[in-house]
Amino acid sequence: MGKSGQWQVSDGGLPLIESWEQLQGLATLPPRIVWERDRKEMALIPAGSFIMGTTVADARHMVDEFEWSLPWAMAETPQRQETLPDYYLDVVPVTHNDFARFLAEHADHPPPVVNEPWAQPYSWDEQSRRPPELLLNHPVVMVSWEDAQAHSRWVGKVLPSEEQWEKGARGEDGRRFPWGNAWESERLNCAERLTGHEISKVRQWQEWWAANEATVHQAVNTTGVGQYPAGASPYGLLDMGGNVWEWCDAWYDAYPGSQAEHENFGMQFKVLRGGSWMGTRRNVRCAFRLRNPSDARLNNVGFRCASPPFNLLTSD
Repeated sequence: MGKSGQWQVSDGGLPLIESWEQLQGLATLPPRIVWERDRKEMALIPAGSFIMGTTVADARHMVDEFEWSLPWAMAETPQRQETLPDYYLDVVPVTHNDFARFLAEHADHPPPVVNEPWAQPYSWDEQSRRPPELLLNHPVVMVSWEDAQAHSRWVGKVLPSEEQWEKGARGEDGRRFPWGNAWESERLNCAERLTGHEISKVRQWQEWWAANEATVHQAVNTTGVGQYPAGASPYGLLDMGGNVWEWCDAWYDAYPGSQAEHENFGMQFKVLRGGSWMGTRRNVRCAFRLRNPSDARLNNVGFRCASPPFNLLTSD
């Protein structure tokens, strides 16, 4: 580890940043950094506009394409231009090993343990407060929104907003998937890795899952982070589609200007993005929105962290 200008340099040659104020006011922000507190690589998402959401016409088309429910599809509408300042996102989700470092400094915070058969392959040892060794580089799961918030605060970051998450996954051009518009299941850890065949309709997945759920839950179905480089987003972010759902700092509610109606809208549920290892082409799309109670702990839900938006930082 060396030094370069106003910051140290990581072993990989990237700026090693100790505080966001080190970057405040720079004419050009580095495209990649390593955040000193957790040693995780982060990618710059440059300031500017991007296409967010789904058109009403596309939402209606997807109802037929996937044999899907209209209220779910309409929750992604309207499509519009959003503008964000500069910010950084973790290149990969927070891992079990990352979360273990947080727990090591927070003896009163419970480890990811759920006493259900489906949780056993991922559950930590309650005495040692350690994850299964084989999962150290897998995305941490069975963490609630509150767990994710606590970890993010401790490390000096935040959970991304829906806007930050979607731009990081989608880039500026409104693409369906992080890599483009064409469905290619080999680019991510998704349901078709489990089934071994194409799953295009909601009904197909429901039928397969009903017949295979018990067997599936006997195994670990997450993969190590970053194992699908061909699925990278325009900014080089990995696992933005599939592997684990990711908590966002947002309530599941109608977008401004939307005509969507849904019984779950309002300040009831937090938003999840990205799909998971049991995701189909429908819900690993960049615009898809899922919701869960903030205290839910599931075996396909994790998170990644963001920097605060640079327009909100203040310098002394």
